[in-house]
Amino acid sequence: MIALGVADGGVPVWEVVDGPFMANAWGTRRYPPGPGGLWVDSGGFQILMRGLRLGVGELLERYRGVEAEYYLSLDVPPGPGRPCDRGLLEANISNYEELRSRVEWGEVVPVVHVCEPGLLAEAVDSYRELGARVLAVGGSVPGLLNRGVKRVATLVALAAARRLWRGPLHVLGAGSPVMSAIVGALGADSADTTSWRSKAAYGKIILPGAGERYVGGRRIRYGPLYAKPRELEALQRFLEATGFPLLDGRGLDGLLSTFQGRALVNAWVLRHSRWRPRRGGFAWLYRAAQRVAAMSLDELAQAYELASTGRWREALGSAPATGD
Repeated sequence: MIALGVADGGVPVWEVVDGPFMANAWGTRRYPPGPGGLWVDSGGFQILMRGLRLGVGELLERYRGVEAEYYLSLDVPPGPGRPCDRGLLEANISNYEELRSRVEWGEVVPVVHVCEPGLLAEAVDSYRELGARVLAVGGSVPGLLNRGVKRVATLVALAAARRLWRGPLHVLGAGSPVMSAIVGALGADSADTTSWRSKAAYGKIILPGAGERYVGGRRIRYGPLYAKPRELEALQRFLEATGFPLLDGRGLDGLLSTFQGRALVNAWVLRHSRWRPRRGGFAWLYRAAQRVAAMSLDELAQAYELASTGRWREALGSAPATGD
């Protein structure tokens, strides 16, 4: 799922790439007019990280101005000052209940956070009883990117959420090529990402099935490899085969020389390609995801306890073939 950012002028991404899209209630007002599948994020996480407060009433007024299908509930994320405990769970359920009763023009989606399976089960039961039809999971990306013990614990929590929730499951922020492959292995139905924009801003393009490459004009000494001519030729063939509308018989040079051109190409590749990590730490994580996805709820509860205390090898039963 493509997460929209502030408009930059030129061709909007929704005129090139089909939805669904994720928008921010506190961001741009240039949303596609009444598209099927527009999701709107509350922006609560960013606001709370800045030390500000956001109430249900304020969010409701923002939501009234956006014609969407799904509206994410206002969730208080766990953090250094607020652990993932029953008090946090109750606060978020209360926010969801109030928003659901007042948003009559769309579906309010509750958000659960990565935490131990017992609390996840309580949250899922509560939202199911309140009539939720779609569930979102937040807070997974930092854990999945962390090279420490949180990685396996995060995988286990996501697998538990999938086991507990029978309906559509969305993972917030995990829609980059590698992350979407990993959460897809866990059984998630969708994820959103701004990586199509952020990579373009740094001169990077996403290649179908091959990660990212640098095509900007500066000399770089770190980060991704420069795109090779054969890789750009393969990208052009992919865009032509999938019907990318902006080529118009021309080469890629002009498109890839601008931020917007790179962003639109990246969004198209994200929408039309699938990628499975095959080497390095993310390949290890992908195999670990497959392993925990096959566990029962009882096994997941035990695995979470082990992984949370650093015993990730025991949590997985045995170490995957390649460590990280």
